[in-house]
Amino acid sequence: MSNKDSLFQRFLTWLRGDSKSIKSRFFHRPLERLDLFVSTNIKGETYTEWYRRRMNRMASISNKVNKPVSQRYLDNAKIQVEYMKHKGMMPASKVLEYGCGILRVGLHLVPYLEDNKYVAADISDLRVEKGVRILKEQGIDPSRYSTVILTDATAKELGDDQFDFIMAHDVFAHMPLDECESCLVSLKKYLAKDGQLLVTFDVSDKPTSTNAKDYWFTQDQIARIAAAANFLVEEQLDWMDFKLPTQETQRMFRFVHPD
Repeated sequence: MSNKDSLFQRFLTWLRGDSKSIKSRFFHRPLERLDLFVSTNIKGETYTEWYRRRMNRMASISNKVNKPVSQRYLDNAKIQVEYMKHKGMMPASKVLEYGCGILRVGLHLVPYLEDNKYVAADISDLRVEKGVRILKEQGIDPSRYSTVILTDATAKELGDDQFDFIMAHDVFAHMPLDECESCLVSLKKYLAKDGQLLVTFDVSDKPTSTNAKDYWFTQDQIARIAAAANFLVEEQLDWMDFKLPTQETQRMFRFVHPD
């Protein structure tokens, strides 16, 4: 490669930025930030309402083009099931997946748990519906588990349920810090006395947001919102043996009730 070509490639790399795409950096990301600003500052929507609309829009597009879900993406969810087993989950444990998406964890979790021990909750009804179809295609009857569509951070739709394990994988990484705190406060009442709330965050030395929906927090910020929700929190270093190698900044934290 000539020096001229090398210089051009470096220029393209700079243009693409961390999004790895010129179109994303200069069109999609700014447009989405504008949409979020208008929704929350002019229309009066909450971040959760905006994000639900965003996820449903993406799900609708995917459904229209009948985009298949890769088997690799589905299989990757086994990691979360194996990790909860590692943390003491048993077939009789009651488990809430907070931010279940298309139920890919449920695909591997429902066959392991006793019937009606898995509850899948998400803000996107279209993604949950797609997940139910995927599980049906894999021979898993909807009568063996429950789905809940959430409307906001209070998770009031869960009623009086109590859970031994609550897993929120790659959920809080897509929420601003105040929404994360609200969720922790709400989830506390659904966690059994000796239960474990397992949450992944993307961690950085300083707070960072590269677009409208991706957030990196510091350890101090995570400790602060845990205290605000009256949780004890500790990073789980054993997660490093389970997580995907591509998730470089992802860390697992366990929240429990104070003694």
